[in-house]
Amino acid sequence: MLRRLSIFTALAFITFSGVGYADGLPETFDSASHGEEAILRTTLSHLNLRDPRQDAKDHVASGDLRPVGLNGYTCSVPGSKGNSRPPKVGIRCLDGTSDFVESQEHGHLIEVARAYAIAYNEALDGLVSAEK
Repeated sequence: MLRRLSIFTALAFITFSGVGYADGLPETFDSASHGEEAILRTTLSHLNLRDPRQDAKDHVASGDLRPVGLNGYTCSVPGSKGNSRPPKVGIRCLDGTSDFVESQEHGHLIEVARAYAIAYNEALDGLVSAEK
């Protein structure tokens, strides 16, 4: 009985002592460098945002026929009919996209990702159907 009480007391102390940022995040926490916004910023830095068609050409040339998708409840593919692609090629989901928007900037980055994905997927459909 005494041991149970000691364990309970220790857990209560840890829970209410501020371990785990019970009083909020530390002052040095920078939300722009953490979370989905930072992940999306990094993801976008690896894409040719100025020329999604060229990105599509490069991926097709390397044998990658996957469309670009955006994460939400599921990973969805905007701007693509997908009729010309072989079945089961998969989807290249952009990390950091989400249906939960962390900040105004994150929302803006998601729209940039959406515009890229639409342009990329439309170009991909044209490229794949031209190869047939």
